[in-house]
Amino acid sequence: MKIQINIFLFFIFCNFSISQESSSVNITPITNSNLQAAIDLWDNYESVAMIEYGHITDWD
Repeated sequence: MKIQINIFLFFIFCNFSISQESSSVNITPITNSNLQAAIDLWDNYESVAMIEYGHITDWD
């Protein structure tokens, strides 16, 4: 599980870096299939989850 999280964080960081360079931030929409992953990420790495999914209060 920790390896998966580390790989996931690496890809998020790369995606965020590319987005910063192009001056556009892409937020991943919350779906039924990624909701639990988003919650787990928020619990463990709130700032990373906010970059990837936006603030938890905005999740639909």
